[in-house]
Amino acid sequence: MTILLRWFWREPRAVRVALSISAVLFFTSLFFTPFTVQSSEGPQVCSSLLALLTGWGATADNSYAWFANPIGFVAWWMIARRRNTIAIIAGIAAVLLAASFLFERHILIDEAGNTGAILSIGPAYWLWLASIIGTMIAGWLASLRRTKAESRRD
Repeated sequence: MTILLRWFWREPRAVRVALSISAVLFFTSLFFTPFTVQSSEGPQVCSSLLALLTGWGATADNSYAWFANPIGFVAWWMIARRRNTIAIIAGIAAVLLAASFLFERHILIDEAGNTGAILSIGPAYWLWLASIIGTMIAGWLASLRRTKAESRRD
């Protein structure tokens, strides 16, 4: 934990702010509703934590938006490792995957393979998407910092 904090305080303020906002948005999204689906019993509200833990199963239904989570974490890790180009690429990939959910009309709702129509997208989705965009911006800001530092040395 101390290594992580030491690294965090060595980063420029803009990168720290972007990463902090991104993390706060991500964890805040876990307390809201990501979407509502139509099930056989009627409208069903999905839990954000449940979507995070079981969303990988939606790949059986050709929905890949959940993979924005691990790719977003890779972007955070690459920023910490100062691999800014990889962080930017991972951030862009995560944003594209997360945004792909907007084009989904049906989603897998149970382990039996039943699907339900997506009725509405809730605030958790938008907070999650903003978090991933913040991660991408943090990677870009970290890259700018590195470019400026290299140009000063020349």
